[in-house]
Amino acid sequence: MKGKIAKYFSFKGYGFIDIDGSEDDIFFHSSNYPAVSTPEVNTQVEFKVIETPKGKEATEITIIASEQAAEA
Repeated sequence: MKGKIAKYFSFKGYGFIDIDGSEDDIFFHSSNYPAVSTPEVNTQVEFKVIETPKGKEATEITIIASEQAAEA
């Protein structure tokens, strides 16, 4: 699936991704985000969805494009 980072709470280590083509968003934990980068709002990502006891969660997140790359 694809989407973009909608919110990220660095002090809590999690955030939400707006899913492309949907009004829904999905939870992600920073441990599922590439270690080379800090999640930033509007970064385009690709991810897989898993079902957890607390609900759906994005995992295996990869960065497609970031706001910084678009500005360069």
